[in-house]
Amino acid sequence: MKLHNKKQNTINLSPPSILALGFLGLIILGTLLLKLPISHHGDLSWLNALFTSTSAVTITGLSVVNVGEAYTVFGKIVIMGLLQCGGLGFMSFAILAAMSLSPKMGLKQQIMAQETIGQTSLTKVSMTIKGVFLYSLFFELIGTVILTIAWMQEYNFNQALFYAAFYSVSAFNNGGFSLFPNSLMSFADRYFITFTISMLYIIGGIGFLVLMDIKRNKSWKKLTTNSKLILSTIAGLNVVAFVVIWALEATNPATLANMSIGDQALNAWFHATVPRSSGFNSLPMQSMTDASSLVTMLLMFIGGGSLSTAGGIKVGTFIIVVLSVISFLRREDELRVFNHSISEKTTFKAL
Repeated sequence: MKLHNKKQNTINLSPPSILALGFLGLIILGTLLLKLPISHHGDLSWLNALFTSTSAVTITGLSVVNVGEAYTVFGKIVIMGLLQCGGLGFMSFAILAAMSLSPKMGLKQQIMAQETIGQTSLTKVSMTIKGVFLYSLFFELIGTVILTIAWMQEYNFNQALFYAAFYSVSAFNNGGFSLFPNSLMSFADRYFITFTISMLYIIGGIGFLVLMDIKRNKSWKKLTTNSKLILSTIAGLNVVAFVVIWALEATNPATLANMSIGDQALNAWFHATVPRSSGFNSLPMQSMTDASSLVTMLLMFIGGGSLSTAGGIKVGTFIIVVLSVISFLRREDELRVFNHSISEKTTFKAL
């Protein structure tokens, strides 16, 4: 009797490769679902379906069609699902599914999960992944309730609820998809709606590790250096951008000049915080000054916190690079933040 050793063909892929393939798979699946007759009104080309799916999965907020008119309720639900997957990350879903189906993960899978989530143990990975989903559902639910109440002034309950759910998912995941052709310009004077949406994308852009740290410690002194750095930088960026945008647009008749002081403040705040990834607008972007557009591009480049739903190079990377330059100019031997030294490895990774 002859025994034959069956050679198993396995494909060894790095976490970034798996991430890229996962997003590609989501994009293809989304394209197929959006192309179904029940997903859209009239004709929708494969290219437009692909563009919408790609934009939703990569949470860019760009669209070549009017989302509110081109897609049916089913199509909009598909877009919501793609935004959720894109915002929370394919790897989060994959790791959660793997841990649910097989609690005993192999060493390679454990290492991959730890590298992806940025944790040092599998227990912390599990807690982080579960926290990501619980926090997302919590804030999206709160946003849905508030926006439903606000939109019931214009629409019936079912319409208001659907709009609220869509915008909560789109805002918290920094997706920027809108069901209205002019984004949120029709609600430039609706404080309840505009401020709620701004808080959703700001919270989503802070980062889940920071949110969990806040819940765990409930005190500024007890927060980790990373959380303090992220929160203080985001607060500083928001305040500075708010003042700059308001100053630049206050005399612009096409944007803020003809508004009341309250409306000016609301919309300056919205456009100071929105560029870092979420993609909405309450003012006509094409009418803003060149200086405001430059500030907007800088904010888009920076983005949000690590392990957040926002894009960009990340706030942590930005502030470490800035502090590194300042430290170098001062001829300091080490980089210190909140009485803690930042390792050369961390600085090098940021650069």
